[in-house]
Amino acid sequence: MEDACEGKRASKLIKYASISFILLVLSGCNNYYSTQNIYIKNGLIYKQGELNPFTGRVLDTLENKIVEYDVVGGLKNGEFCVSDLNGIFTVSGAIENNQNVGTWSYFYESGQLESRGNFKNDLPHGKWQWFYKDGTLKSEGYYINGNQEGEWKSFSERGLLNSITRFARGEVTNKFIVNKIQSI
Repeated sequence: MEDACEGKRASKLIKYASISFILLVLSGCNNYYSTQNIYIKNGLIYKQGELNPFTGRVLDTLENKIVEYDVVGGLKNGEFCVSDLNGIFTVSGAIENNQNVGTWSYFYESGQLESRGNFKNDLPHGKWQWFYKDGTLKSEGYYINGNQEGEWKSFSERGLLNSITRFARGEVTNKFIVNKIQSI
């Protein structure tokens, strides 16, 4: 899913150069709708003046971010992307029937990967990793149905193991801090 969003990065840099250009795109493109033209009723998304649930792509700005997602039969389905006004992604993932699913990636303002993990039934599930701004692994572990589970490791900015924490159903069962030996 990230690849699908990243494939649009070059066109977004041009497409989203300014807010006024976005408004021009919204007014001239029938495939995209601003959230100003849609509303939510009973958990479904509708286009203003329509009786049937909306199907199409929503493109809008929210707090200086560009939000894009697909809607099928009034429910968010498919790719979901958030980028800054320069086209740099801050969030990339997939939604199925209004629930986060599959791999989601979160990025620093620089575009560097900040974290990546999986969702199942709208809950974190499976392996998750967090990174420092230079790309060095910061921490990693597993979720099962939204709860931290098993061994979670944290690392220093130099990539050295700092600690290991064990979880059972989201509760800490054991924590091991690695002794740091300082070099002279």
